[in-house]
Amino acid sequence: MTLSAPAVSPAAIPAQSPNQPIARLVIATSVGNALEWYDIAVYGYFAVYISKAFFPTAIPPFRCC
Repeated sequence: MTLSAPAVSPAAIPAQSPNQPIARLVIATSVGNALEWYDIAVYGYFAVYISKAFFPTAIPPFRCC
């Protein structure tokens, strides 16, 4: 059994406005960039607390014998 997609000629594909995909791309890129900067800002704010939680300074010294 073989699975294949039906062949579609380029003339059968409806034409879209050339500005619509570019505007959508710019909006999606801007939203992704804003979320990335928000993520960096939140991590930068909480980095001090995260470091104290994972790397406490009050560790007793290791004594072998």
